Amino acid sequence: MAASMRQAMCLLRTRLFLQSALHYRIPPSHYLPFQSADGTLNLWKISALTYAKKAGKGSKSVEPKELMEVNADPDYLVSHCSGSNYFKEGQDVKLGADEDYPEWLWDLHIGPPPTLEELSPDTPQYWRKLRKMHMRRNNRLAQTKKF
Repeated sequence: MAASMRQAMCLLRTRLFLQSALHYRIPPSHYLPFQSADGTLNLWKISALTYAKKAGKGSKSVEPKELMEVNADPDYLVSHCSGSNYFKEGQDVKLGADEDYPEWLWDLHIGPPPTLEELSPDTPQYWRKLRKMHMRRNNRLAQTKKF
């Protein structure tokens, strides 16, 4: 009696699923029939509905980007700021004499960022870097938890 009741419930559930699939216009390729060991029939819904649709005939084709040409002329690189012109037409900015630029420009730090030991604890940069290091450490530790 229990096995026939289970099969009746399974058939009812299958019919309800198929009706809802037809109602929501889910194509038959998105659900999968499965028969368990006791002979009952189940339907599993394949989660392919959440994926993006493939481009059709009327969609635009993606063209590869054109890469900028690298200028290796040493005289040009010394006299112009290469890559400063982002327009399709025009030329790069021509560099002026060193006296035309402010003094602070030549004092800028262009190397790797200073380590925590090189910074003074009286500066906000020190505490910002310390906070960032602790956040990274805590995130790494949180990833190792097993539950």
